[in-house]
Amino acid sequence: MENGKKEKKLFVIYPQKRAEEGRLDQVLRAALEGISAQVVDSMEELWENGDHENGTERFQGCRILFAVPLGKNGVNRGYYEVLAWLRCGKPVLEGALAGFLIDADSELYTKAAARELAVAANQAGAALVGRPLVEHKLLKKWFLKAMRLTSI
Repeated sequence: MENGKKEKKLFVIYPQKRAEEGRLDQVLRAALEGISAQVVDSMEELWENGDHENGTERFQGCRILFAVPLGKNGVNRGYYEVLAWLRCGKPVLEGALAGFLIDADSELYTKAAARELAVAANQAGAALVGRPLVEHKLLKKWFLKAMRLTSI
């Protein structure tokens, strides 16, 4: 508690977490070191009593970090379960503050997934961080190539 404010709980929604540790796991471990967070990697936890028509309200007013590994082909089946939950028509994230970590083994699909997730989370009641804080993959490579092309 700081300045009399109640600390909001942090949930990390991690669909289709892989058994072997990957790059996203390493980033999360480093970023969350010393921070109390509950990782939700079973998508059944998103639904109220297993009812896939009504999302649970336990995430309202919390801080949410969506950690989505897309792999090489840009598909994560658990991610689609998260989208279904967010689109259930109830304000399941009312008053929540959400951010995203989208990881892929290629430069494709990450922005599309982040856009889709941002719209769904916002419609479910979450406030979002204003813009990307980090975009890494091939940004430096693209920048250097653009510099070479403009100097020709």
